[in-house]
Amino acid sequence: MRQQHREANKLWKKILRPQKPAIMHLELGGQQFTLLLAKRFRERLLGWALRPTYVDSADGQFILFLPNTKIVHQLFLRQELALAFIDKQGVLTKQTQLSFMQVSWCRSAFGVFEALPQHRWALDELMSNQTLIKRCLAF
Repeated sequence: MRQQHREANKLWKKILRPQKPAIMHLELGGQQFTLLLAKRFRERLLGWALRPTYVDSADGQFILFLPNTKIVHQLFLRQELALAFIDKQGVLTKQTQLSFMQVSWCRSAFGVFEALPQHRWALDELMSNQTLIKRCLAF
């Protein structure tokens, strides 16, 4: 029984262990944005809670990309988010805004970009730049 408990603890430590995340620095509209590619379990679990770790100021520009995601919830974060769902080719399939205690999904989506509502313009610019989208999908 103790051996199983130790093995389970090792597994959780491995899953939640901080690792160097995939980060891209983008210039959109003349402003610098930090794009976090949340591929690992820990990054996906913590999501926007990781923002202070990667952005210097509280109002820093931050975009989160969740690959292999068709559904997003807003159950614990008390701020609105702008969402852009894309398919495997990087084509925009759905764009919406998510408020507290809401869920949004897109059946044909491969991934989703999340940003603050005041940075919706940056998502629009990112969606129009297929080169950047392909770089995100290639990570």
